[in-house]
Amino acid sequence: MESTNCNLLDNVLHLNQLGIRPILLLDALERAIGRYKTSARESWLRTFNPLFWLEELVRFIERLFRLLVGERGLDKFTSMVLIAMISAVSATILALLKMCSH
Repeated sequence: MESTNCNLLDNVLHLNQLGIRPILLLDALERAIGRYKTSARESWLRTFNPLFWLEELVRFIERLFRLLVGERGLDKFTSMVLIAMISAVSATILALLKMCSH
């Protein structure tokens, strides 16, 4: 049998026409389930990683400050300085969080 790349799930109704034995689909599904079970715990921990949510909070606060600075009607130079400071603080905090998470 010739080796070809074929998405088994997309072609599940055409396996016979493609000359693919149905057992190959079952084997692929069994391997996928095994990989999922192996990495399920790590995925669960990544989902509830407090550092991830802290990063999201920092990004949200940065966006909020940018919005507030933009709406305050400050002169262009003052707005640019404040946004640059906010971005620098945010980038520093995010870099520290990345270092802690690795």
